[in-house]
Amino acid sequence: MIFIAAAQSSFNKAIGFILLSLAFVLPSSSAYPQGFNLDKWNRGFYLAASVKNAAILVRSSRTENMQLLLVDFDSGKRAKLKSEGSHLLSPYLSPDGGRLLFLRELLGRKGTELVSCNTASLACHVVFRSAGSLHSAIEVSGNRILYVSSPYVTGGDGRVRLSRNDIWIFDPTTGPRQLTDFKLYELDSLAVAQNQIYFSAYGPSRDRPIIPQPNPLADQQSSIFRLPYDPEKATIDSPSRMMTPLFVSAGIANYPTASVDGSLVAFLRTRTNTSPYHYNLVIVDQSSNSEQLIESPGLGSSRPVIIDHEVYASVTGEDRTLIQVNRQGERSMKTLADIDDASIAGAAATELNIDP
Repeated sequence: MIFIAAAQSSFNKAIGFILLSLAFVLPSSSAYPQGFNLDKWNRGFYLAASVKNAAILVRSSRTENMQLLLVDFDSGKRAKLKSEGSHLLSPYLSPDGGRLLFLRELLGRKGTELVSCNTASLACHVVFRSAGSLHSAIEVSGNRILYVSSPYVTGGDGRVRLSRNDIWIFDPTTGPRQLTDFKLYELDSLAVAQNQIYFSAYGPSRDRPIIPQPNPLADQQSSIFRLPYDPEKATIDSPSRMMTPLFVSAGIANYPTASVDGSLVAFLRTRTNTSPYHYNLVIVDQSSNSEQLIESPGLGSSRPVIIDHEVYASVTGEDRTLIQVNRQGERSMKTLADIDDASIAGAAATELNIDP
């Protein structure tokens, strides 16, 4: 099992959200082939995308703070963004590409801030701050923001973990409000489709086992779940019994997203007999009950993003990242941006001016 320990660097604690979601399926570190870039593999799961631009996580070395690369599809213009004394994580773009949300994790465990920026002017401000974790933020109706948060929890072994995760909502008029009381070891990948919310979850609370305990040896696994969501009241119906995971088939399924009308769901799946695990993109049309598997080259696919009925994902290679889209009705991915690592390393980073 992979834990978030106090002795880890600030970024390693943040990237632990990814690792925790895969903790029951990851091979041990000794199973990685020589030269395998685990840091790049971790970063490759993050993608924000819109119809006009995308954002990915970048850094040139493991000792460098995490930065964001904002890429415009039409012009090819790229902006590498940083904030001194912090890691920039978990980006999200509004569907029109005009607004970028991300998390600014302050070094020294000084808190995590949700930041909103205008992508044209790069004028930024802090939306709110959390003393614990804050991640997987997405915009929903009513200018509200859904996100996941956990307090820091010190276990009996003295290790600090972010292991009591629940879904929250931020309303600009009333502030933060907790929507669930699940206390899950891991929870992320929020996606709202009409009156339902999809998410990935792992590790139920002993006091309230709302999801099943995982079986790491099973050939068919899924961490994807769904609950009723009221978009007007911004409430989530609590399950009356243990939930059943969705899209269970050969392999391991996680990281869901969905179209607004709920007809299309995309997620990641890996085979269980590979090391390191290689995640491919799966697109499910729930209207026709059909499924499309898109094999991802390189190190695998990012968590997908759906805008209207088009599915965006990035693919991490040995020396580059491809940002791609699957247009409705097509069987293959179209590349929108080809970003080589050398150009990222050589680009100057812009220090963001973030208003409190």
